[in-house]
Amino acid sequence: MTNAISDRSVILPEQKVPVRGSWDVIVVGGGIAGIAAALSAKRAGAGSVLLIEREYALGGLATLGLVTIYLPLCDGNGTQVSFGIAEELLRLSVSEGAEEPVPECWNSTADKEERSSRRYACRFNAPLFACLAEELLRDASVDILYGSQLCASVTERGRVRSVICAGRAGESGAYEADGFVDASGDATLYKLSGAATVDYSPGNRQAAWHYTLEQGRHTLRTLGMAPAPGEHVPDGFAGINGAELSAVMTNTHRLIQQDFLAGGGLSDSHALTLLPSIPQVRMSRRIAGRALMSLKDEFKVFEDSVGLIPNWRKAGPIYELPLGALRSGISNLFACGRIISADDCMWDIVRVIPCCAVSGEAAGIAAVSGGSAGAVQAELNRRGVPFHIGQLSL
Repeated sequence: MTNAISDRSVILPEQKVPVRGSWDVIVVGGGIAGIAAALSAKRAGAGSVLLIEREYALGGLATLGLVTIYLPLCDGNGTQVSFGIAEELLRLSVSEGAEEPVPECWNSTADKEERSSRRYACRFNAPLFACLAEELLRDASVDILYGSQLCASVTERGRVRSVICAGRAGESGAYEADGFVDASGDATLYKLSGAATVDYSPGNRQAAWHYTLEQGRHTLRTLGMAPAPGEHVPDGFAGINGAELSAVMTNTHRLIQQDFLAGGGLSDSHALTLLPSIPQVRMSRRIAGRALMSLKDEFKVFEDSVGLIPNWRKAGPIYELPLGALRSGISNLFACGRIISADDCMWDIVRVIPCCAVSGEAAGIAAVSGGSAGAVQAELNRRGVPFHIGQLSL
């Protein structure tokens, strides 16, 4: 298989795409950010919400990609930073048991000094979390469309009118809405809508996380870690091209097989139990937003802030999330998750689960309210979710 694009082309016959329905809000992508956005939009008053997901389970990289570490909601100095749906999903992920539970100091009225010794994080079971998340959205009356690949966007006068998706056996359809959220993980809807996007140039490192049974214990094997902020990976991959991603997955399977067999092969006490079903891509493509987040923004106050996030790599920094980082040139389209507007170093901070949930909650509200920062902040206030650093007890 080659990554090269031929200078030849084919012409498809003109076709009419049936409209499958209309919703108040459509969310593209069912990862953590998409789950949060869909749930948030319903709670903000959307009468109908459709979540479109190309796979057949929710959670994205967190569940299908087996990156099962719910990174911290706190600053590492004993202060909780992220609240709302970010905390709700963390608690949901371990509600029926955990691979590594929430530290007890975050389950009690422990003082700040005690909490500074353990960050507010956990490790969940991927398949169980996917099922629990689906149940959460189903109970909220969110419509879920699985097995649908986004193919095109119908954009007129700076607004998305509908998205075109292809399903099984080439079945296609148009899905209309007033507001849209791009939670695709690679800014696909923004790209198809003609908005400016930016590719991640330092490159992703090959990862092959998987689960094995080792002496009766379900064990996460973490082969290959994400690069440090801004670190250039000489043999890294971009994470967008289909042929490239197929090669990455083939290599992932090869590395997993080698790792498993090196541990002794199949037996009653040693088994290969769970493979990632999607590529483990951390960063690929993001929007070129109205605001660009940076590591230098720690403790900076933004007038249009719609959330708070910590730095998962080190204790101390707290960042306000400006609404400008969640939107670009399309008036009714909002970004969340690992595609929000951040430079290469900050991209590594905003791509993780808690930050995806925070941006998803804000994007869901924005898609209902029309994009006013004041309206998003008013709804967050109603929910009791802090969005300015001054609202925290530091």
